[in-house]
Amino acid sequence: MASQDPALRAAAPESAVPRPETEKGQLQDCTPQTISASEGEDGAGPSDDELTTLRRVADRVSIAIYLVGAAEVAERFAFRCLTGPLQNYVEHPYNGGRYSETGNRPGALGKGQAAATAIGFIFETWCFLTPLFGAIIADSWLGRFKTIFGGAIVSACGFIILFATSLPASLVAGAGLPGLIVALFVIGLGTGGIKSNVGPLIADQYSGKSRRLKTLKSGERVILDPDITIQSIFNRLINIGSSSMLLATWIELKVGFWATFLIALSFYVAALIVLVLGRNKYVMVPPQGSDIPRAFQAVWIGMKHWDMDKAKPSYLAQHGHSPVPWTDRFVDEIKIALVACRVFPVFWVCIGQTSGNTISLAARTNTYGLPNDFMGGFNPVAIIIMIPVLDHIIYPTLRRFGIHFRPVTRITFGFAALAGAVAFAAGTQAMVYKRPNKEVSFLWVLPIFILSAMSEVFALVSAVEFAYTKAPSTMKSFVSALNLLTGSIGALIGFALSPTSTYTKVLVQFVVLAAIMGLLTPIFYLLFRKYNKEEERMNQLERRAREEPEAPAGASVA
Repeated sequence: MASQDPALRAAAPESAVPRPETEKGQLQDCTPQTISASEGEDGAGPSDDELTTLRRVADRVSIAIYLVGAAEVAERFAFRCLTGPLQNYVEHPYNGGRYSETGNRPGALGKGQAAATAIGFIFETWCFLTPLFGAIIADSWLGRFKTIFGGAIVSACGFIILFATSLPASLVAGAGLPGLIVALFVIGLGTGGIKSNVGPLIADQYSGKSRRLKTLKSGERVILDPDITIQSIFNRLINIGSSSMLLATWIELKVGFWATFLIALSFYVAALIVLVLGRNKYVMVPPQGSDIPRAFQAVWIGMKHWDMDKAKPSYLAQHGHSPVPWTDRFVDEIKIALVACRVFPVFWVCIGQTSGNTISLAARTNTYGLPNDFMGGFNPVAIIIMIPVLDHIIYPTLRRFGIHFRPVTRITFGFAALAGAVAFAAGTQAMVYKRPNKEVSFLWVLPIFILSAMSEVFALVSAVEFAYTKAPSTMKSFVSALNLLTGSIGALIGFALSPTSTYTKVLVQFVVLAAIMGLLTPIFYLLFRKYNKEEERMNQLERRAREEPEAPAGASVA
């Protein structure tokens, strides 16, 4: 079952620069704790050369911004409290509140590994799609805060259903499966309202409007980047919430699934309280329309002609088509956003193995009394550890030696790590076949989660950062939408493969996915390495978009 949080690390905020208009009565006291010049901030903006060569880092912000993120922490915490135990909940049978017949593997529905994996991928597909509609609703009608608040209420209702139908009496009465299906649908709806809007709402609270230079104590000159600031906050909130899987799976084993789902519900209630108490302190930008529909319309025209340049108004006007509501530059910006999205569906399929089939694999190892799905909690923990180590130790060290670890190279490393993770899963599965009586230690499973975490840090974070920081503010939401769309495609592919997610067939699935991912890795680098060299051209396009108003569209579509 797919684990990766749709929006993943995936939903980059729409704009790191809050718009000037705010709703009446909103207070502007959520400003960041900016660094004074005496502390090393130069105050000046970076030059063209500095944009190319200097590292971009996050600025410091006030605690008030994290209060806005309470909904995101609750959503990720609850999401992991659901997806962490979900494989066991569906796969293994209920046994009167005692351990199931598989030993220390709790269960509820007893539908088997293939069904559990399929349900997980369908749920992930749903959770990848709903944020697209959540973003459009917020940008066009309700605004971000109201959409987030409504999403939290809807998700809380979903967890009420899940809690009620996971109680022992409900499971005995046969309410477990229908209750799960209804709950997953409702929770996915709520996720759509939260996931796509927390990042942009955080961005609205941050008043840093432009990049600034800063000299660190080490003497290194860096760029304080608003986009990186907002994204780093967003990723931090996601991973704090995601680490709840460790707690959730332990409670699942020792108390029951109902207790895990009750804890998830309590976090949503707490988030709603925080949102209500802080509502008068948030900067709220009124709805101003969404660029997502017209961006996808332009992509559709480009796909029909197998050439995005043919979606430009200048081309369409020359060929007698009716006017379209975008400009040539708008299409150029879309092309940048599309760069890193072409092979990510396969990436998402492979990532999905780390909370579906790999959890089932762990169930057939000797876990020494630990719950098998406890292992999945090592993924967010590893990410929390890796990101600061890379940002503060590895990357600066490489730069001192003149090695610039550029985005396409980082993504390639991430793909290689993921191919290694799935290959390691295949090797461990083969070991389990040879020694089926739980003679294989769970320690053989841990590298799978560590390598998958490494792949997310290198590939997923770098891809979103690459596309997001190169996109002007008008395209931020489209970048998020693209990332979510590739995730949903990957989840659907995973669902199509779920019939092979059985004990006797899963080794073949692991081997095939590892081979495909391993093959895509060098192909991706060869096809896209040119973008490492074209970063400056993209930076210039980005700066031009920031500095120049877009000319009105006057050209034409079929």
